[in-house]
Amino acid sequence: MIGAGLADAVSYATHFVANPDLVARFTLDRELAAGDPGTYYTGGAGGYVDYPASRWGDGVRR
Repeated sequence: MIGAGLADAVSYATHFVANPDLVARFTLDRELAAGDPGTYYTGGAGGYVDYPASRWGDGVRR
């Protein structure tokens, strides 16, 4: 979007909540986990530390 001149900045904030490994998922072309907005800002750890990590070994070329 930035390269195409459609935006000055792009935020991945909610994607980072559900995908703490977001940069690696983009790099490895992995599917993103869906976030659960009902768990955001509730004061507990649920919804922040319980999302599944990507499976790194699947299809990765070395």
